[in-house]
Amino acid sequence: MCGICGIVNKDIAMEVSGREITAMNRSLEHRGPDEEGQHVESNVGLGSRRLSIIDLSTGKQPVYNENESMVIVYNGEVYNYRDLRKNLIGKGYNFRTQSDTEVVLHLYEEYGENCLHHLNGMFAFAIYDKNRDRLFLARDRLGIKPVYYYEAKNKFIFASEIKAILLNDSVKRDLDYEAIGDFLNLSYIPAPKTVFKQIRKLPAGCYLYLNDGNIKIHEYWRPVPGQGIQGYKEADYHENLEELIKASVKRRLISEVPLGAFLSGGVDSSLIVGMMSELEDKPVQTFSIGFDIEKFNELPYAKMVSEHCNTNHHTRILSPKIEELLPELISNFDQPFADPSFLPTYLLSKVAHETVTVALSGDGGDELFGGYNRYADGVKSDKYDFLPSFIKDGIRMVSNGLSPNFKGSTRMRRMALDKEARYYDYHNRFPASLQRTVFSEDLIKKLDGYDSFEVFKKYFDEVSYVDDYLTKMQYVDIRTYLVDNNLEKVDKMSMLNSLEVRVPLLDHTVVEFAMNLPSSLKIAKGEKKSLLKKITSKYVPHDAVYRAKRGFSVPISAWFRENLKDYIGGILTEKKTLERGFVNPQGVNYLIDRNKKEERGYDVKLWNLLILELYMRDKIDLEAGSVN
Repeated sequence: MCGICGIVNKDIAMEVSGREITAMNRSLEHRGPDEEGQHVESNVGLGSRRLSIIDLSTGKQPVYNENESMVIVYNGEVYNYRDLRKNLIGKGYNFRTQSDTEVVLHLYEEYGENCLHHLNGMFAFAIYDKNRDRLFLARDRLGIKPVYYYEAKNKFIFASEIKAILLNDSVKRDLDYEAIGDFLNLSYIPAPKTVFKQIRKLPAGCYLYLNDGNIKIHEYWRPVPGQGIQGYKEADYHENLEELIKASVKRRLISEVPLGAFLSGGVDSSLIVGMMSELEDKPVQTFSIGFDIEKFNELPYAKMVSEHCNTNHHTRILSPKIEELLPELISNFDQPFADPSFLPTYLLSKVAHETVTVALSGDGGDELFGGYNRYADGVKSDKYDFLPSFIKDGIRMVSNGLSPNFKGSTRMRRMALDKEARYYDYHNRFPASLQRTVFSEDLIKKLDGYDSFEVFKKYFDEVSYVDDYLTKMQYVDIRTYLVDNNLEKVDKMSMLNSLEVRVPLLDHTVVEFAMNLPSSLKIAKGEKKSLLKKITSKYVPHDAVYRAKRGFSVPISAWFRENLKDYIGGILTEKKTLERGFVNPQGVNYLIDRNKKEERGYDVKLWNLLILELYMRDKIDLEAGSVN
């Protein structure tokens, strides 16, 4: 795993300096502490920081093709690279290394952008083709590895993290207020937007060409939902899905450094550990953390799975000092990010890195197999669709006039919505009535009528041909919440600890199959992840599978009421915060008051506001660094 970066000056007379690339590389050192490399030639510069996983001795980057007309910097792992290498040797290609990086380069040399269809893995890479004076920038199908870019009249800059782009003083930090609206509503910023107007995130499953000073972005893959597979019975789905997941796990066991797995005690991570234990000839290294609040401590279930699978299990009970951790973690995200589970993800990655360099995780299971409560609730809410429009209009009028803390206001609001808007409401932290209470007039003016629902509507439209509502909800989550929340979190927090995390359930073969599962095998008689649980129960104890889902969460409500109460209230009511112009004082005090009364959901809204303010102080208030 690595960090990559680069600069292309569109004016060939403007040379890139090695000092610029060196500075960008240094900002990415945590992503690749083992080696640093760069290629600088006239108006083009590429950089790489390497975390050595495969081909420790000869895999240094950048890597060149045989006549050095092409050069690549690469972040990721391609799990089928050995088979691809054999095929390329058969076509006459010679290899100087044993790395997957060189395989990707020769594959591009052979197939151009179609090389992406041959790759099984997670990656973000850039190839500079000297003969064509063309840059090719690509990201993996599910968006497991990120890459950001900045384009101006005379310059193109890209990097694994925004902080490396911001080192160039030609990059302005003008805020994208639509992105800020998205963050406050969703807790994350969906691609291609970032918090900065001029910096974009390459979407998952896309590649970019920079040629003749112009960029063109193409989508090469997206999940395609179906209605099931003709002639398949439940046993067929069970057998094929199990085989696909096990093959995916096996592919992700290739490594020349110590490897282990996250084990939360939930279904997804337990299945991964169970399969690893059957595939490995030695005990698997597993890692769990817990908190000193019983409700959020799943260590007993992790221990049950560990003992059954005979793993070398590492556990830690944590009482983190959140106010000390937040500045470092917020700075590393590069843009506002408020899913509270980034805290345990960081702490778990830190614990795992003490023993291993690579860890497998169960991310993606909920989105693919129907694990969220909102899916079950969404399916049940179908009954609202049969209400006559005049009744919905009446409900809407009443709900708009209700205080957000009125019991039943959420359900009433959702009754009046159509399916798409109703599902967005499950994600939305600040419905319109609360925005009017909390957001400042200045922020509302800058949003200029923008509604984050537009993000969801776009992806609902892509699957308008699908009849099944559960499948539609899952598709939207895969295109938004999974990639820009969950995978963003795992990448940033694991890489901050120089730990590579692999996600077997997000192998594209598994995803494509899962998108064709009938809904009755995802949620059956109220049982979420029905089919996946049946498969998992073959590998771990029944009691570890069939229990209440907690998720990898944190005791944020308790923290807010206890040790974080004064910290959060103090920052959000400071003159500096209020003068920023995002919130009004009465709105902040309203949220604080509701949270003190332990009313549900207000802690998350306060958390979003806190993260945004801390981010603004770290990234906007301080002057940007410069390397020019």
